[in-house]
Amino acid sequence: MNKKIIKYLTFIGLFSLILSCEKDETKVVMPSNPIPPTIQTLPDLTLIRDNGLNTIEFVGTLVDPGFNASATYFLEVCEEGNNFVNSLTLYSGVQDTSIKFTVSELNGLLLKQFVADQTTSVDFRIRSVLVVDAGTGALGTSSNPLVYTSSVTTADITIYGLPRLDLINNSIVFGKVESALGDGNYAGFVKLDVTKPYILKNPDTNTEYGGSGGTLSVNGAEITPGATGWHKLTVSTSALTYSTSEYQIGLVGSATPNGWGSPDQKNGLRLTKWNLVYYNRFSCW
Repeated sequence: MNKKIIKYLTFIGLFSLILSCEKDETKVVMPSNPIPPTIQTLPDLTLIRDNGLNTIEFVGTLVDPGFNASATYFLEVCEEGNNFVNSLTLYSGVQDTSIKFTVSELNGLLLKQFVADQTTSVDFRIRSVLVVDAGTGALGTSSNPLVYTSSVTTADITIYGLPRLDLINNSIVFGKVESALGDGNYAGFVKLDVTKPYILKNPDTNTEYGGSGGTLSVNGAEITPGATGWHKLTVSTSALTYSTSEYQIGLVGSATPNGWGSPDQKNGLRLTKWNLVYYNRFSCW
């Protein structure tokens, strides 16, 4: 009888012990209003070539979903009002409290989508993507992540292209030549007018060049074109020289005075798709 009582009491004790055990785990509780990331400050976005090695910084705050979770942050930019359609991603990483670039790095990224040497109004945002667990397909997993986005911050950006010289007449910029290697040698196609003499200005250094007869000088007299029309302009600021050569489209074909023979007909007309039916070969002076 005593043995039965002992077995009975042992069974009750084990059963009570099992019931008293609690599953040891941390439950994830999603708050009703998770705090998205924010953009706190933007750097000066008038980018200057001479400051190319300087470091600039975007500062933001982290997302707060109410629990510990890994997050990836994306700094994105688009044209103002474009609602981030075809946006450009400038950064992706595990934090957004300090996102740093050199001026030249950021300029190179922005050149992928925006026009150089002019001011453009753009929208910035930080987008955070959270993954709580993986493999189940539930909300917050890698196949169905939680995404929180900052408010949009609008700013003006000015980015620089290749080193250039602007052609200026009466303070109006009407053309430019560029230096592909940044070595002081510039070239480009410009439309000149004999009634509009010009100077050449380096916008990075504010140095102005004038001259005549193919010779340049700093702060020299305005350059008077020799002919009106499109020209190839070549400039060397190291040798202080310049040259121009006429640049026109030549046409041959059954609709030109010389047919398919030479010389080509210099074109003074605006080309249309109908011109191209007859003018099947082009050359340039």
